[in-house]
Order: sequence, then C-alpha cells, then structure tokens
Amino acid sequence: MSSKPFKKITFAILLSVLIFGFIPLSGQVGFNEPLTVSAATGDDDVSVDVEFVNPITSNTLDQVINNLIDFIFTIALVVCPIVIIIGGFMFVTAAGDPNRLETGKKIIFWALVGLAMAIMAKGFVILLKALLGVKKK
Repeated sequence: MSSKPFKKITFAILLSVLIFGFIPLSGQVGFNEPLTVSAATGDDDVSVDVEFVNPITSNTLDQVINNLIDFIFTIALVVCPIVIIIGGFMFVTAAGDPNRLETGKKIIFWALVGLAMAIMAKGFVILLKALLGVKKK
C-alpha cells in the first residue's frame, strides 16, 4: 500500500472525528422559542407586537446536522437511479462507438460509487455515535 493515499485516508478520518466528535457537546440552544418584540409609539393607544418564529425545527446542532445529512442522503437516493439510467442509455445507444461505451460504463460506475459513499456516510455517522456513546434524549 502506498503511503500517500493511506495518509490522506487517515487525515480524512481524523478530521471527521474532530468535526463530528463535538456534536454531543453542543447542548440545547433554544431556537424554537418565539421571540416577541413590543414597540410603542408616543401614543399610549398604539402598540405593535411582532413575533418571530424560527423556521428550523431543530433545537440542537446535532439535530441540524442530522437533518442536513438526511436531506443529502434523500437527494442522492433520487439522483443516483436517474444517473444510472442516463449511463445505461449512453451504453445502449453507443452503436459500437468505443468512446460512448466507455462513457456509459464510467457514468454507471461513478453513480454506484456515489450511492455507496452516501450509504457509507450515513452508516459512518451511526457508527461514530455508537462509538462515542451518544444517546438520544
């Protein structure tokens, strides 16, 4: 095994652990509490109450990141079959052209690699939570 790819993989794993390792420490932020602002004019008869409600349904950084990962995972599950169909279409309609055959094969191969990475990323987060002992509240 070459040393350079091994160093890159090790660096990526350590960086992921550093980034995602502090998520359980993020705690409760309290974003879902409405913010009420009252303003009064010079008259005692007129007052304005404005309430700002946070559109994000998550209370912690951990929930925000999980929602983002779920969203990206869903996008990958929708896009991957479409890309595979495009690659298959290029492969079938190549009519003996070796360049189009090769392009179709590459499209299908990299779509499957992307799908595998999306599935492994989802599993990696679950694995890290299990290893770090993160418990649901």
